[in-house]
Amino acid sequence: MSLPSEVEVLVVGAGPVGLVAAITLKKFGLNIAVVDRDISNRNGSKATVLHIRTLEALETIGMVNIMVEHGVPTNGIRFTGGSNKLFDVDFSLLNEQTAYPFAVMIPQQQVEALLRKKLKEMGSEIIVCPEVTDYFYDDEKKAIRVVLADQSVIWTQYLLGTDGGRSTIRKLANIPFQDPQTGIAYEDKNSLGQTIHFALADVSFEEPLLFARDYPTFCLDPFLVCTPVRPLIPQQTETLCRIVLGTLKHIEVPQSPSKEYLQAELDRRNPFKERLVIKEVFITSRYRVRAALAETYWKKIGNGHVLLAGDAAHVHSPVGGQGMNLGICDAIEVGHAIRDHIEAKRTLSNGSEGSDLDRILQGYAEERRNIGVKVLALAKRLTRMVTWNYGWRRVVRNVVMRVAGFFPSLKKAVAWRVSGLGNGVLRTQRT
Repeated sequence: MSLPSEVEVLVVGAGPVGLVAAITLKKFGLNIAVVDRDISNRNGSKATVLHIRTLEALETIGMVNIMVEHGVPTNGIRFTGGSNKLFDVDFSLLNEQTAYPFAVMIPQQQVEALLRKKLKEMGSEIIVCPEVTDYFYDDEKKAIRVVLADQSVIWTQYLLGTDGGRSTIRKLANIPFQDPQTGIAYEDKNSLGQTIHFALADVSFEEPLLFARDYPTFCLDPFLVCTPVRPLIPQQTETLCRIVLGTLKHIEVPQSPSKEYLQAELDRRNPFKERLVIKEVFITSRYRVRAALAETYWKKIGNGHVLLAGDAAHVHSPVGGQGMNLGICDAIEVGHAIRDHIEAKRTLSNGSEGSDLDRILQGYAEERRNIGVKVLALAKRLTRMVTWNYGWRRVVRNVVMRVAGFFPSLKKAVAWRVSGLGNGVLRTQRT
């Protein structure tokens, strides 16, 4: 698909967030383009769970049923100390608050594939092109001039950056990106030494599979996560598992962890009496814990608008599985905000009175950033909790988690927070 000369909305970044935003905008009949320099996903897949609020968001673009169909629905998440249960996050406790009292275990690359197919059915495809190198508002053209590395140009009124933690769109807008608690900037070398690093891999195990097949298991002593997902290859019969190995900051994780490295780590931290044996490794990657939040998710340049969503606006620890979920909800909200802003401009052009138009986009930015602050704080607390594997902190953590499981109201509160329902009501749910 060739690069158009002009669009109403240019989405830069074709991960789950950019795709959901594009589908939302297409649903409203807007003229859009989605560009990315690389859609090969060579860095592997990090996210594996769609939470309740995200399922509600995906319902607005007709994508929830297909995600459930291709994923593994689960009623909860189990936390263990060794092989002993500590606490269950039980989403079924929320059946009166939502039509989807469950999460769906599905790899990010599968989510992206399904979203790309949907976007294509709507008449758009990702345009693979050189990266954005510059943009500025042109007063004569009355639009944002976006320049690519090959010097080609595309004009737009709304530039949406969904291009990840190293977002070019955010950097060119000079929007600060730092940890709201410590003030450490994302690019600061100290941001790599916060707590723990992670080795991630999609693997199959030799039978018997000792982990549960219908919910994620978080082993805290030491940190090991196993999330069962459906095979990406239809002919594959064995259960595919996403494993996550948390490692203290002074222990370096390889860039692409090998089968030998993963097996050695599993042998070291296996909570079961029987050995866990990796049969095949499909994808591996490394994740270094950092936390950062954009100072704003919206910046006006001339009469054009630059907006951020997903990792371009916030990054944090993957513990709790909030990253992709928060980003997808950003995408739905920013799509509605842009549509509302365009409709309000059209109303004004017809001579009707209207309020300050920019408050529509400012409202998106402030609301989603406030939610981002809460989610970053939650991810930090959960990350600290999983590193308490020694001494009295470990004992206290395990006792507190066991005791909490006896209080239904507390269990429901935890499920509410993890599910994303505690992040407020989506724009589409408001009356």
